[in-house]
Amino acid sequence: MARTLTVDLIAGRDCGSCTVCCKSPAIDSPELQKTTGVLCHHCVEGAGCQIYQSRPQVCRDWFCGWRVLGHLADDWRPDRSGVLIGFLTDDQVAADEVPARYDRTVMIELMILRPDAVAWQRIVEVIGGFVAAQVPTFLAVPGPVGYHSARVLLNEAMKEAIATRDGDSVMTTLNGAMKLLSCHQFVPVVLGRRQ
Repeated sequence: MARTLTVDLIAGRDCGSCTVCCKSPAIDSPELQKTTGVLCHHCVEGAGCQIYQSRPQVCRDWFCGWRVLGHLADDWRPDRSGVLIGFLTDDQVAADEVPARYDRTVMIELMILRPDAVAWQRIVEVIGGFVAAQVPTFLAVPGPVGYHSARVLLNEAMKEAIATRDGDSVMTTLNGAMKLLSCHQFVPVVLGRRQ
Protein backbone atom coordinates (compact mmCIF):
# COMPACT_ATOMS: atom_id res chain seq x y z
CA MET A 1 0.00 0.00 0.00
CA ALA A 2 1.56 3.29 -1.08
CA ARG A 3 1.72 6.32 1.14
CA THR A 4 0.58 9.61 -0.28
CA LEU A 5 2.22 12.97 0.14
CA THR A 6 0.68 15.27 2.72
CA VAL A 7 -2.75 15.86 1.23
CA ASP A 8 -5.93 17.80 1.66
CA LEU A 9 -8.94 15.55 1.34
CA ILE A 10 -11.93 16.67 -0.71
CA ALA A 11 -14.58 17.95 1.69
CA GLY A 12 -17.64 15.73 1.95
CA ARG A 13 -15.98 12.86 0.09
CA ASP A 14 -15.93 9.80 2.33
CA CYS A 15 -15.22 6.15 1.57
CA GLY A 16 -18.78 5.13 2.40
CA SER A 17 -19.25 1.46 1.55
CA CYS A 18 -16.15 1.31 -0.69
CA THR A 19 -13.63 -1.24 0.62
CA VAL A 20 -11.38 -1.57 -2.45
CA CYS A 21 -8.24 -0.41 -0.63
CA CYS A 22 -8.98 -2.90 2.14
CA LYS A 23 -8.76 -5.76 -0.37
CA SER A 24 -6.69 -4.92 -3.43
CA PRO A 25 -3.19 -3.96 -2.18
CA ALA A 26 -0.79 -5.83 0.04
CA ILE A 27 -0.19 -4.24 3.43
CA ASP A 28 3.11 -5.17 4.99
CA SER A 29 3.47 -3.30 8.23
CA PRO A 30 4.20 -4.29 11.82
CA GLU A 31 0.51 -3.73 12.66
CA LEU A 32 -1.01 -5.49 9.67
CA GLN A 33 0.13 -8.28 7.37
CA LYS A 34 -2.24 -8.69 4.43
CA THR A 35 -1.55 -10.01 0.96
CA THR A 36 -3.09 -8.78 -2.28
CA GLY A 37 -6.65 -9.60 -3.25
CA VAL A 38 -7.70 -10.66 0.24
CA LEU A 39 -10.05 -8.56 2.34
CA CYS A 40 -8.45 -7.28 5.55
CA HIS A 41 -9.71 -9.23 8.55
CA HIS A 42 -10.84 -5.93 10.13
CA CYS A 43 -13.08 -5.11 7.17
CA VAL A 44 -16.60 -6.11 6.22
CA GLU A 45 -17.02 -5.88 2.45
CA GLY A 46 -19.52 -3.16 1.57
CA ALA A 47 -19.60 -1.89 5.16
CA GLY A 48 -16.02 -0.82 5.81
CA CYS A 49 -13.40 -1.03 8.49
CA GLN A 50 -14.62 -2.31 11.83
CA ILE A 51 -11.70 -0.65 13.67
CA TYR A 52 -11.68 2.60 11.68
CA GLN A 53 -11.13 4.84 14.72
CA SER A 54 -8.11 2.78 15.84
CA ARG A 55 -6.91 1.54 12.42
CA PRO A 56 -3.15 1.08 11.90
CA GLN A 57 -1.05 4.08 10.89
CA VAL A 58 -0.36 2.59 7.44
CA CYS A 59 -4.12 2.78 6.77
CA ARG A 60 -4.41 6.29 8.23
CA ASP A 61 -1.66 7.54 5.91
CA TRP A 62 -3.13 6.22 2.65
CA PHE A 63 -5.90 7.73 0.53
CA CYS A 64 -6.92 6.85 -2.99
CA GLY A 65 -6.91 9.48 -5.71
CA TRP A 66 -10.68 9.85 -5.56
CA ARG A 67 -10.41 11.20 -1.99
CA VAL A 68 -7.70 13.69 -3.01
CA LEU A 69 -8.23 14.80 -6.62
CA GLY A 70 -11.05 17.34 -6.83
CA HIS A 71 -11.54 17.01 -10.58
CA LEU A 72 -12.75 13.41 -10.20
CA ALA A 73 -16.54 13.07 -9.95
CA ASP A 74 -18.35 10.77 -7.53
CA ASP A 75 -18.47 7.98 -10.09
CA TRP A 76 -14.67 7.72 -9.76
CA ARG A 77 -15.00 6.13 -6.32
CA PRO A 78 -13.08 2.87 -6.83
CA ASP A 79 -16.00 0.52 -6.20
CA ARG A 80 -18.07 2.43 -8.77
CA SER A 81 -15.44 3.07 -11.45
CA GLY A 82 -13.42 -0.14 -11.26
CA VAL A 83 -10.28 2.02 -11.06
CA LEU A 84 -8.16 2.49 -7.94
CA ILE A 85 -5.97 5.57 -8.30
CA GLY A 86 -2.92 5.51 -6.08
CA PHE A 87 0.15 7.65 -5.60
CA LEU A 88 3.51 5.92 -5.95
CA THR A 89 6.50 6.93 -3.89
CA ASP A 90 10.03 7.12 -5.22
CA ASP A 91 11.06 3.94 -3.38
CA GLN A 92 8.24 1.98 -5.08
CA VAL A 93 9.38 2.84 -8.60
CA ALA A 94 12.65 1.56 -10.04
CA ALA A 95 14.99 4.17 -11.47
CA ASP A 96 14.60 2.78 -15.00
CA GLU A 97 10.78 2.77 -14.89
CA VAL A 98 10.55 6.55 -15.37
CA PRO A 99 12.81 8.47 -17.77
CA ALA A 100 15.11 10.93 -15.98
CA ARG A 101 13.45 13.98 -17.55
CA TYR A 102 10.28 13.41 -15.49
CA ASP A 103 9.81 14.84 -12.01
CA ARG A 104 9.18 11.92 -9.63
CA THR A 105 7.60 14.01 -6.87
CA VAL A 106 4.09 12.87 -7.85
CA MET A 107 3.56 9.58 -9.70
CA ILE A 108 0.12 8.16 -10.41
CA GLU A 109 -1.01 4.55 -10.77
CA LEU A 110 -4.41 3.68 -12.21
CA MET A 111 -5.18 0.10 -11.15
CA ILE A 112 -7.79 -1.41 -13.47
CA LEU A 113 -10.03 -3.60 -11.33
CA ARG A 114 -12.58 -4.48 -14.03
CA PRO A 115 -11.71 -5.01 -17.72
CA ASP A 116 -14.50 -2.69 -18.89
CA ALA A 117 -13.03 0.23 -16.91
CA VAL A 118 -10.24 0.76 -19.45
CA ALA A 119 -12.85 1.50 -22.15
CA TRP A 120 -14.48 4.23 -20.03
CA GLN A 121 -14.16 7.56 -21.87
CA ARG A 122 -13.47 9.45 -18.66
CA ILE A 123 -10.41 7.32 -17.92
CA VAL A 124 -8.95 8.52 -21.22
CA GLU A 125 -9.56 12.14 -20.18
CA VAL A 126 -7.93 11.69 -16.78
CA ILE A 127 -4.92 9.81 -18.15
CA GLY A 128 -4.61 12.46 -20.86
CA GLY A 129 -4.51 15.21 -18.26
CA PHE A 130 -1.77 13.50 -16.26
CA VAL A 131 0.29 12.68 -19.37
CA ALA A 132 -0.09 16.23 -20.74
CA ALA A 133 1.10 17.57 -17.36
CA GLN A 134 4.10 15.21 -17.54
CA VAL A 135 3.10 13.41 -14.36
CA PRO A 136 4.50 9.86 -14.52
CA THR A 137 1.33 7.83 -15.08
CA PHE A 138 1.14 4.05 -14.82
CA LEU A 139 -1.61 1.69 -15.90
CA ALA A 140 -1.75 -1.36 -13.63
CA VAL A 141 -3.66 -4.60 -13.20
CA PRO A 142 -3.89 -6.66 -10.03
CA GLY A 143 -2.13 -9.99 -9.94
CA PRO A 144 -3.82 -13.16 -8.74
CA VAL A 145 -4.46 -13.39 -5.00
CA GLY A 146 -1.11 -13.24 -3.22
CA TYR A 147 0.80 -11.78 -6.18
CA HIS A 148 2.02 -8.26 -6.89
CA SER A 149 0.28 -6.17 -9.51
CA ALA A 150 1.83 -5.37 -12.87
CA ARG A 151 2.19 -1.86 -14.23
CA VAL A 152 3.42 -0.03 -17.31
CA LEU A 153 4.31 3.63 -17.77
CA LEU A 154 1.95 5.31 -20.24
CA ASN A 155 3.62 8.69 -20.76
CA GLU A 156 6.07 7.84 -23.52
CA ALA A 157 3.63 5.70 -25.49
CA MET A 158 0.81 8.23 -25.24
CA LYS A 159 2.37 11.68 -25.29
CA GLU A 160 2.01 12.23 -29.05
CA ALA A 161 -1.57 10.92 -29.20
CA ILE A 162 -2.50 13.08 -26.21
CA ALA A 163 -0.84 16.18 -27.72
CA THR A 164 -2.73 15.72 -31.00
CA ARG A 165 -5.94 14.64 -29.25
CA ASP A 166 -6.03 11.42 -31.25
CA GLY A 167 -8.58 9.41 -29.28
CA ASP A 168 -8.24 6.32 -31.46
CA SER A 169 -4.49 6.18 -30.88
CA VAL A 170 -4.98 6.69 -27.16
CA MET A 171 -7.42 3.75 -27.01
CA THR A 172 -5.10 1.62 -29.14
CA THR A 173 -2.27 2.36 -26.71
CA LEU A 174 -4.45 1.59 -23.67
CA ASN A 175 -5.61 -1.69 -25.17
CA GLY A 176 -2.01 -2.56 -26.04
CA ALA A 177 -0.94 -1.79 -22.48
CA MET A 178 -3.71 -4.03 -21.12
CA LYS A 179 -2.63 -6.84 -23.43
CA LEU A 180 0.98 -6.44 -22.32
CA LEU A 181 -0.05 -6.48 -18.66
CA SER A 182 -2.17 -9.60 -19.15
CA CYS A 183 0.98 -11.48 -20.23
CA HIS A 184 2.99 -10.35 -17.21
CA GLN A 185 4.63 -13.00 -15.05
CA PHE A 186 3.33 -12.00 -11.63
CA VAL A 187 5.64 -12.13 -8.62
CA PRO A 188 4.40 -13.55 -5.29
CA VAL A 189 3.99 -11.17 -2.36
CA VAL A 190 6.35 -11.98 0.53
CA LEU A 191 5.19 -10.41 3.78
CA GLY A 192 7.34 -9.64 6.79
CA ARG A 193 10.59 -9.11 4.93
CA ARG A 194 11.99 -5.75 5.99
CA GLN A 195 14.40 -4.01 3.63
